[in-house]
Amino acid sequence: MKIGIVNFLRIVLRIFYIFPIKDNCFFFESFNGKGYNDNPQYISEYLSNRHKQYRQIWSFRNNIFKTVVTPTNIKKVKTGSFLYMYYIMTSRVIITNDFFSPIIPIRKSQILVNTWHGGGFFKKVAMTSKLPSRYMEWYYHKQNQMISAFVASSQYFIKTVVRDSFLFTGDTIHCGMPRNSVFFKELPNVKERLRNYFGVPFEDNSLLVLFAPTFRGCSEQGVLSMSDENLDVKKVHEAFEVKYRTKVYFLYRAHHAIVNNKLSGNYLDATAYPDMQDLLYCSDILISDYSSCMWDFGLMNKPIFVYAPDLQYYENSTGFFKDVDEWPYPIGRNNKELLDSILSFDYSDFINRNTKCMAELVSYENANATDLCVEWIFNKKQTI
Repeated sequence: MKIGIVNFLRIVLRIFYIFPIKDNCFFFESFNGKGYNDNPQYISEYLSNRHKQYRQIWSFRNNIFKTVVTPTNIKKVKTGSFLYMYYIMTSRVIITNDFFSPIIPIRKSQILVNTWHGGGFFKKVAMTSKLPSRYMEWYYHKQNQMISAFVASSQYFIKTVVRDSFLFTGDTIHCGMPRNSVFFKELPNVKERLRNYFGVPFEDNSLLVLFAPTFRGCSEQGVLSMSDENLDVKKVHEAFEVKYRTKVYFLYRAHHAIVNNKLSGNYLDATAYPDMQDLLYCSDILISDYSSCMWDFGLMNKPIFVYAPDLQYYENSTGFFKDVDEWPYPIGRNNKELLDSILSFDYSDFINRNTKCMAELVSYENANATDLCVEWIFNKKQTI
């Protein structure tokens, strides 16, 4: 019945086919309209700087529509509105880091590029997860009829996520994620701006430690929450200061889907900071669990620690592409293990393991990711 309803709505929405496609329009959406960020933002800013003749339309959900800050050259539309449907159905190029509703009948003469929002070898998704279904399989087949290409962060990503998880058999752009191009450049102004934002001295020898956990699932009450054994911020903070013999500032960025997102202890709340890549670029050390931000951070060869008190549950309920024992990062299943791994951390061993891992996955990440992605789009436009 669900498939039947979707197919019916796809037929109804073809009424928008009466409007011609606008060759100079780019339509953007990030995390289904939740913000102006991630890979779509980097492509959008690239166009603003180098190809100003193109019109840009961004979709935002109603709750942030009035407050989200965007450049003045961008037209905003509310996700799901009539204007949303009009522009998504008439823009020549569509950029997203997720999937659109399958009711939207994207035309074959449109170019839809899915940049996705994570790389690496961590949690399984879609058809490789523990609970694939008949509807899910139909859903991804329908999505793949609309998508022109996926941006690929690595050869491993193409195999495990694009092909096996999303069942996509079409083109892949071997450029790396546009958002990660900043990790291959020297951007001292970003570090100064971020430290000023948090009131952290820029010219001292202090370290920034970022804790950025991923989505952790639902409790029996349906409330999103962290594991019962929360990170001991005070002891972790002290362990890093002992290890590196310098002052440490602790930043915490909660996942946007977590309701109970507070920690006990003294930390700087980075949840509302607009650009995750800025946080990664400026931080000296990362603590995470199963988040693909570890892949991003690893491109800079900076220390990464995994804090995963619910590892067994997550492995049983979601699963991982690569066995956790093969990850190049030390793993703490409780606070004591994490503290021990901090105090005994061997940077040379970490570099060797991380470099080997990147080579095995055949990383495509590089400083020109956005250029290469846009070049592919322009070449595609010429063939239509």
